[in-house]
Amino acid sequence: MVGDVLGSAVDLVNGTGDTASLSTIATGALLGELQANAAEFANNGWRQEGVPTIASLAISDVALNADPPSMKIQVCLDSSSVRIFDDSDLPLDNAGTPARSLNIYVMKFIDNKWILSEHTFPDNADC
Repeated sequence: MVGDVLGSAVDLVNGTGDTASLSTIATGALLGELQANAAEFANNGWRQEGVPTIASLAISDVALNADPPSMKIQVCLDSSSVRIFDDSDLPLDNAGTPARSLNIYVMKFIDNKWILSEHTFPDNADC
């Protein structure tokens, strides 16, 4: 599911995806974050090559009795193959940006399916 969101997010920022298909796997704050990211790319004329890969994944805080049921997914994303280009097709400098970062997603069981709803980073995002 996280991989699906990553791929769909790249399509969205590159103008080849749509929020309707993304809304089947993301909702709430996460969907808003992805839409804002796509708007930023469109406004600046940026494009992205490559998709972050999942280096590791761990599930925690499983709350199946919550309403709605939920869980946290800690994902170490490797962005070493990702490049962002400006409107002149020149690569944007990513010096100082770590290739890997820990991302925390919240997944909720809504309408009989698991869907990603939130995205945050821990205080120390090294992974």
